[in-house]
Amino acid sequence: MEDRLGELARGLHEVLAELRPDVVAVEDVFSHQNPRSAIALAQARGMVLAVVGLSGLAVASYAPALVKKAVSGSGRADKTQIARMVQGLIGLRSLPRADATDALAVAITHGRRLQPTAARLVPAVVRP
Repeated sequence: MEDRLGELARGLHEVLAELRPDVVAVEDVFSHQNPRSAIALAQARGMVLAVVGLSGLAVASYAPALVKKAVSGSGRADKTQIARMVQGLIGLRSLPRADATDALAVAITHGRRLQPTAARLVPAVVRP
């Protein structure tokens, strides 16, 4: 576990150094049926918060139901619904992978909290 967390910390540090964001948005840990999964997720989230804190950045944290509601309009949307909404909101050609969907949904939520009237985020996305 320490090797995986270390690799994640190094990668996050590199991304933060390269992109120099003003804030980092994360999803809150939610209750899992599997205690081991919940512990692993909490450890990874704690590492992310530590790296972000050492970088001097602010953290915005959002509950999973709030992320679902901000992206789909329903706090009970399933993963496929969220992926389809993320795809449409930012103009992706295909559905994003599950981990990318989660990250993009949190980013969309944060963007909408900053600018609640924003209906689409396509202008903010740079396309190749």
